[in-house]
Amino acid sequence: MGKAVLNKKYEEVLRKRKLLTDEQIERAVMEATRRGEYLHQVVVDMHLLDATTALQAAAEEWGIGYVELMDEEIDPDVVRIFPEAMSRRLMIVPIGRDEGTLSVAMADPFDLFALREMEIRTHSKLKIQPFFALPSEIKRKLEEVYGRQSEEALYDFLIQEEVEGIEEEISEIEEFAEETEQEIDLTSAAIEEAQRSYVVRLVWRIILQALKENASDIHIEPFQREVAVRFRIDGDLHYKQPIPKPLHNAVVSRIKILSKMNIAEKRLPQDGRIGLKVGPRKVELRVSVIPTIFGESVVMRILDKSTAIMPLSELGFSEENLRI
Repeated sequence: MGKAVLNKKYEEVLRKRKLLTDEQIERAVMEATRRGEYLHQVVVDMHLLDATTALQAAAEEWGIGYVELMDEEIDPDVVRIFPEAMSRRLMIVPIGRDEGTLSVAMADPFDLFALREMEIRTHSKLKIQPFFALPSEIKRKLEEVYGRQSEEALYDFLIQEEVEGIEEEISEIEEFAEETEQEIDLTSAAIEEAQRSYVVRLVWRIILQALKENASDIHIEPFQREVAVRFRIDGDLHYKQPIPKPLHNAVVSRIKILSKMNIAEKRLPQDGRIGLKVGPRKVELRVSVIPTIFGESVVMRILDKSTAIMPLSELGFSEENLRI
C-alpha cells in the first residue's frame, strides 16, 4: 500500500473515532502532503495526538498489533536479520523472533511489496507478523543499532575490503577484456570516476562471485537508499551484499565502458556485451542498462561457452541408454 493510500485509510480512522476535529484533520492532511510524510507521524509531530493514541486507535480498527519502540528493548541481532539499507528503504525494524514468526515494526503494515520482500529475504522460512509503528521511532531504533555511516566510511570500506583468492583473476580478466574495448568519446571526469581502482575491483568481484556460484544473471537495481545486487541461480533470485548508493553511478559507468556503451546516455535503454576469459573458461556477458526513477538498472546475462555443449555422458543417461 502506498503512503497516500495508507494516509487516506488513517484519515478515515480519525474521522470515524472522532479523535480530531474536521479542521485539525484537514490541517494534518495538508501538512502530511506537504512533507510527503505518513499521517500518523504528522498528527504526533503536531501534538494533536500522543503516540499511544495515534497508533492504538488505528491498530484496533484494522485488527493488527502496534508497538511503541521508545519503550522496547530490541536484540540487535534480530534487527540485523535484514540489511540496514533494506530496513531504511522499507521503513521497517524487526523487533522479535519466536519459533517460526518474525515480528516487524512497520510504518505501513499493509505494504504488500515490503512484506513479500521480507519473505524472500528469509527464504519464506519465517512468517512475518507486522506491527504498526511511528516512522520516527523506527528510524531512531535503526540509528541505535547501526549508527550513522558517512559516504567517506563507505568508500573506505570498499577500498580496504579484500576477497581472498580473486585479485590475480581480476588482473587476468581485466587485461583480456581491455583488449576488446573500443575507444569511446566520453567526458574525462566520468571515465576517471569509473576507472578508480575500488570501482574496478568491485565490478569484477560481483562478476566473479556470480561465476563461482553458477549464476545465470546478475541484477543491479537501484532503490532510494541502496543498490540491490541479486544473482539468479537455478531460477531463483538471491540477494547479495548491496552496493553503497554513492558508488552506483560509478559502477554503472564502469560496466558501460566494458560493454562498449555510451557512458553519457542515461535516459535511454542500452545493450552491450563483455567478453571474458576466466582461466580455461570463455564467458560472454550480455548487458542491458535501463533507466529507472532511482537511477540506471543493470542486468547481465551470463553465457558460459564452455558449458554450452555437454557430452551425453554428463546428461544423466544410463550406460544402457548411452549404448543405444
